[in-house]
Amino acid sequence: GGGGETLEGDVEMKEEACVPLRDFLAKYHEQYVTETSAASHTKYYARSGKRPELIVNKQFARDAPSILKINGHEPAGEGEEEQVRAAYHALVQAVGGSTEKAQRVSAVANQNLGVYLYEHVCNKFAHNTEVSVMQAGQHHVDIRTSRR
Repeated sequence: GGGGETLEGDVEMKEEACVPLRDFLAKYHEQYVTETSAASHTKYYARSGKRPELIVNKQFARDAPSILKINGHEPAGEGEEEQVRAAYHALVQAVGGSTEKAQRVSAVANQNLGVYLYEHVCNKFAHNTEVSVMQAGQHHVDIRTSRR
């Protein structure tokens, strides 16, 4: 490991960094969806014209306009509210219309996900001198809604 290697290029490393989804979500919620976290509090957008009222967690509302992408694209719209609404609408569509599932995804689809994953990888490879874990200058959470 001097610099060019990535996790994509090493199947063995991928398996070592793998975490069962149930375990990941339990630990993520324990650390990032706490009483005092923005992910545990809501932001209200009032009904406006034909647009219904919307209640999302504050972390999602904060991050949707700045780091969230849907299928590789920033949420459509001018300004925070329109972008939050567009991102949330895309989530609801992706989970078959279930607002309950969309709320669960929105609690994870934010900047905390990147922080958690970075810390996880750093911890996994802390004693491996052949691996250097570095943060990217720019980052985003890209929610892919197509089913394969």
